[in-house]
Amino acid sequence: MRFIDRDGFATLIAATCALVLSQSSPRAYADEFLRAPFSNIAKAVGHIAKSRGISEVAIGDFTGPATLGSASGPGIRKLLAEEFAKLEIKEKKVGAVIGVQGRYFLGDEPGNRSSDPDSPKQLQIEASIVDRNGRVLSNLSSEVDIDPSADSTFPISIKNGNLAVPVFETQTVAELLGVTVDTSQQRDQTDFSPIRPVIESLEQPTAFLRGAAVSASRNSPFTMEILVNGRPRQVKLEDGVPFVELKKEETFQIRVRNSAPMT
Repeated sequence: MRFIDRDGFATLIAATCALVLSQSSPRAYADEFLRAPFSNIAKAVGHIAKSRGISEVAIGDFTGPATLGSASGPGIRKLLAEEFAKLEIKEKKVGAVIGVQGRYFLGDEPGNRSSDPDSPKQLQIEASIVDRNGRVLSNLSSEVDIDPSADSTFPISIKNGNLAVPVFETQTVAELLGVTVDTSQQRDQTDFSPIRPVIESLEQPTAFLRGAAVSASRNSPFTMEILVNGRPRQVKLEDGVPFVELKKEETFQIRVRNSAPMT
């Protein structure tokens, strides 16, 4: 159960529930916050595919840091398939000539050469273009102009078959890393960095329980509950992260409360 409390409204993080089933199952989700960076990756890979007369691509796994327990991969694959479809490129699960796979992680900001582990970070998405055998096309290098709007373009560099897309928006970073964070508490700081609350929430999760409801912090006016047969199911915190246990084939509802004052 993960959501961002930001700017006076609650934004559900895609797998709104980090559900722990009695028989383990993966968490999968896709959300519009993730669409922009992966749309750019699809455009870059699509440009290479079309330049080679290829209309089908395979979409492999995108993995996050094992230490963070992030599981966005299945949702990313679905989102990429949708973005490729806009470019008239089909996903081919088996036998495609080229494919794309990758990872996302926290890295140092560009130009930061500090060895301090607490130095400023940013989220990086790295994608690799691979052949039908899963080998990176290391001889592939290109500059691809991406057109995010009618007024501007920016280049994405593909070097030795790899490309990187930085992510700066708090919602997208929180989505990929699967954190519960309340960013409102840090915005008054003069040196506020949008990504800092997300990093801090990885080290010290802020989820707070109010009976069967959970909020992003003690002072957040937004809460979330999981209802089973109309009754709230108790939330458990594991390493500061909220989970709800469900039996196989149980159905549930999500109830979100907004107690923020009217403005």
